Amino acid sequence: MSFSTGTADTRENLLDLFRAFAITSGWTVDRYAASGTGYVLNIHKTGKYSDVLYASIRSLDYENLPGSMDQYRAGLVVSMSTSYDSNKDCVDQPGSPARTTSATDYYASSIHSFTAVSKYWFFSDTDPEFLAMVVMLPDNSFRHLTIFECEKLDLTLGQCHGFFATNGMSEDDNTYNLPFQTWSSTNFSTDGTSFLRMNADERNGWWSPARSSDLSGSNTTEGRTLGPGFRDKHLLSNCKNQFSYAAALCPITLYGISLDSDAFPIGYIPNQRIGDNSVFLVDQEYTLGTDVWMGFPARTFSSSSYAIVYRKVA
Repeated sequence: MSFSTGTADTRENLLDLFRAFAITSGWTVDRYAASGTGYVLNIHKTGKYSDVLYASIRSLDYENLPGSMDQYRAGLVVSMSTSYDSNKDCVDQPGSPARTTSATDYYASSIHSFTAVSKYWFFSDTDPEFLAMVVMLPDNSFRHLTIFECEKLDLTLGQCHGFFATNGMSEDDNTYNLPFQTWSSTNFSTDGTSFLRMNADERNGWWSPARSSDLSGSNTTEGRTLGPGFRDKHLLSNCKNQFSYAAALCPITLYGISLDSDAFPIGYIPNQRIGDNSVFLVDQEYTLGTDVWMGFPARTFSSSSYAIVYRKVA
């Protein structure tokens, strides 16, 4: 199954429906059980490039999760790991991304501030792996949650998968997390730094991987390590204004950066794009070549200047 839509009454109902969708999409459920103020779902699947993708999704209601200093609001949190441990909760699974190199404060993305759900849309693909949900709430605002694997453009790109979520607080609070990313280059001297980049009508938007840089869309003091398992956060803020209304569909490309600041594409996310919110109507299909796309506001109809667009796989 690659697409499903319907209604859900509660966060737990939504998570259970997503569990069933993941199973039909080839994912294995390691655990689905009550935990804390909600339920925890642990799933895994071998990706296109033989890397095993482990993901955890947890429903909760204003709770500090084990291993995290954050109190997460009512909603869902998502994280990924390098394996599964039945004695661990959601964000502190083995190899889960940590906020610092000490790995004492684990990090997850969240979609929060909701109890009831009006409607949902689920998307999946296997080439490469992609599993996503879009949720419309009773106030007509939207939340997005995605587990993805990058398509390789450069074979020097090793494992490259991560997760994405919009927390609903503002249209800028959206992050692509790529903690499981390894790559090197035989053509460039590099420290392994990479950026997500958006190109539209000759406008460029750089998304910062949690480091201060004049190439980034937004500076931050949070650290980044080169190895997998630590926070590698690509911010979708500020730079969105550089490509708003520039094109209907903008690909999300992962660029490698050499020590000389030369950029070269090494991968991309084929099933998700960013677009002009005024172009897309919710629940409508748009055909581009042989592909069918569906677009949804990043947050609300009125405030979002951009849409998050998904490829609907037949």
